[in-house]
Amino acid sequence: MRLEVTNALNTLSTLTRQDSDNLQLVHCPELLDVLLDLTVTTFESWKASSGIQSTAQGQDQGMGRFDHPASRAQPSIFSRRDCFDTYQQLFEYSVDEACHLMECPSSAETAQGDTPELDAMSSTPTTSVHDRSSTKDLFLSVSNILRNLSFSPINFEFLARYPRFLQVLKGTLLSIQMKGSTRDVDMVDQERLHVGCSETKMEADSMDEDVTEESADPRLGTKATESTRRIPSTWALTILEHRKDILTILANLSGYLILPDSDSAQWIMLLLLDFMNAQDTYYASLALEAVAKLGISHDNRMLLSNADRDLRMEAVKQRHGGRLPPRHLTHKVITGYTTEDVFEKWEEGGFLHPLFECLSGMLAKVLTMVTEQQSLAHIMPHSALAHLETLMLATYNLAVLSEADFRRYMVVQPGFVGGLLRLGVMLSDVRTPAYTSVGMRTVETLRVVSKDNEHLLVQYTEVIAKAAMQPHIHPKVLDDLMCVL
Repeated sequence: MRLEVTNALNTLSTLTRQDSDNLQLVHCPELLDVLLDLTVTTFESWKASSGIQSTAQGQDQGMGRFDHPASRAQPSIFSRRDCFDTYQQLFEYSVDEACHLMECPSSAETAQGDTPELDAMSSTPTTSVHDRSSTKDLFLSVSNILRNLSFSPINFEFLARYPRFLQVLKGTLLSIQMKGSTRDVDMVDQERLHVGCSETKMEADSMDEDVTEESADPRLGTKATESTRRIPSTWALTILEHRKDILTILANLSGYLILPDSDSAQWIMLLLLDFMNAQDTYYASLALEAVAKLGISHDNRMLLSNADRDLRMEAVKQRHGGRLPPRHLTHKVITGYTTEDVFEKWEEGGFLHPLFECLSGMLAKVLTMVTEQQSLAHIMPHSALAHLETLMLATYNLAVLSEADFRRYMVVQPGFVGGLLRLGVMLSDVRTPAYTSVGMRTVETLRVVSKDNEHLLVQYTEVIAKAAMQPHIHPKVLDDLMCVL
C-alpha cells in the first residue's frame, strides 16, 4: 500500500496549496483523523527505522515521552527546556548533515556497498537506507499537508478547536531531541562494526597470543570510518523541517486557539520563544505573530499567567529543598528608589521573563529603525509597519496578562518605558494616519504597564510635557499620556 499512500499524499498536497480552499475539514473530519493517524504512524516508523527508539538515554535525559502516564511525576515541560534543541543548534546540525550528504555516495551506491556486510555482522534486524528515507519523506509530506490546511480561513477554527490536533503536534515535537540521543544512524552502524571487530579480535587472540589490538584496529577502524561516511544521518534536517511546519500552523491558528491546559501553554511557549531568539529571521516574525494572536483571548491570558506563576514557584522550591522561602529573600531591592518592593531581579523559571527580553530586544531595534526613517523623512514599508503592529500587540498582551509585580519589574528596566514613550510620540502624528493606530497601541501599552507604578514614572514628566506641546500629536494619545502620570 506504500505506492497508494504516496499517490494519495501527493494529491492532497496539490489540493491543499495555499491559494486554494478546496478542502474544508468541517465537512470531512474523518480525513483529519486519518492524517493524524498517519502522522503518528510514519513518525514512529521513521524513529524505529533510524534506530532512534533504542536510545534509553534519549528518554531519560532528553525531553522524554510526555504522553506516557509515568511522565506525570516528572518536572514540567518548560522546566526541562535545557534539553530542548534550539533552532540555532538544529540549523548547525542540518548544515553539517547537508555537507555530509553532498560528500557521500548516492543511496543506491550505499545500499549496494558495505551495508549487506554490516547487516550480516549484526544479529539486530536493520532497515535499508531507502526504507529509512521513504518513511521520513512520508512523515514530512503529512506534516506539510497539515501545514497547508492551516492556511485556509475556513479551517482555522476547526483545527484550533480539534482536541487531538495539538496532542499529536506536541508528541512529535517533544518525543525526540538531538541532545538526548546518544546514537544516530552513523553511530549504530559504527557500533555494529565495533561489535564485529571485537569478535574478530577475540578469535584472533585465542588462536595466536601474539596478535595485538594494533594489528586489527587500523583495518577495522578504516571500515568504520568509511561506513560512517557513507551512511549520513538526517535527523536534524527532519526535526527542523517538522518544527517549522508546527510554527507555521501555530502562527495561522493562534488567533482561534484556546489553550486547554498548562502543558499546552508550556510546549507552545517553549517553541515560540526558541524561534523568537533567532532574531532577524523569517521564523522569528512567525513566532512573534503567534505570540501576539495567542494573547488576544482572555482565557489564554489567564492560563499563561497562572502557568508562569506555577513554573516560577516550582523553580523556587527546587532551589530551596521543596519549600518556599520567605518573600523578602526571593527578590533583591533596587537602590535609588523610595519604594522597597521594586525588584532588581525577577525570579526565573517561567516564560514571561524570557518573552519580555525578546520583545525588549525587538523594540530597541524597531525604535532605531523608526528614528532613522523619521530623520530622513522616509515612509515606513508596509512589511515593517505590519511587524511593528504585531510587536506592539504582543507587548500589550504581555503587559495585560502580567501580575503587578512583573509590571513593576518591566517599568524599572532601563530603556523600556523611555523607548515606549519615544515610539508612541513619534508614531502619533496626525499627519501620518497610517502610523496612528500603532502609536495608540504603544501608549495604551505604556498606560497598562504604569498601572499602580505611577510613582516610578515621575522621572518622565518632562518628556511627557514636551510631547503634549507638540502641535500635531493625536488628541487620544495625549489623553492617555496624561493618564500615565
